[in-house]
Amino acid sequence: MLLLPLLAAPASDHSFGSTLLGVILAATLVAVDYLMRALSGSRTWLVAAAALLIGLPVAWPLSNSDYYSRYSISDTELRQLSSTYSRIVDVMVAGSRQGHPGVVVFFDNDFAPHPNLAIGYYQMTGRFPRLARVDDLAANSWIAELSEADFALTFVPAPGQKSGVASWLYPAYPISQDPARAEQVVHASGRFDAIAVFPVPGGEIHLYGGR
Repeated sequence: MLLLPLLAAPASDHSFGSTLLGVILAATLVAVDYLMRALSGSRTWLVAAAALLIGLPVAWPLSNSDYYSRYSISDTELRQLSSTYSRIVDVMVAGSRQGHPGVVVFFDNDFAPHPNLAIGYYQMTGRFPRLARVDDLAANSWIAELSEADFALTFVPAPGQKSGVASWLYPAYPISQDPARAEQVVHASGRFDAIAVFPVPGGEIHLYGGR
């Protein structure tokens, strides 16, 4: 029952796999414990031995995988991204006039995904912001979100980038193909003023605050 929805879903990545693996591990431990309690004598240890033999050939994800091998990022860059997000959160906390401010993010990244901003905000204030990510400007759902937002975040590629897909952005989203278009959207709304600019690999994050 747990596996069927994952097989039917039009997506397959480590997030689904990790969830399923955790459920299977937990169910296996509970099942082995139940069988060992229900049985007696040598049969108890036969169950444990069978479970161990079945599990030994399995490739356990206890070491680093090649999932992120297509990206070139160092520990120093990761720390810089973390520091940048912390500074963005500091500015939002200082400038927020709402208990749960609305934040619209027009980009995403594998190593610094947009929920990190909400987590950082919560760590500082004890409150979660109303965070929304725009993956595709062709969809109209972002219009209502932007009209109620207190902050907007865009990514502007550095000069010389052949496209918006800098190594810093998650390439699967349409917004990553031309993230600078979000700048036009934010300016056209007439609701935001530029607050700060944060350099990141491949470009800059621009933070806007509602008037």
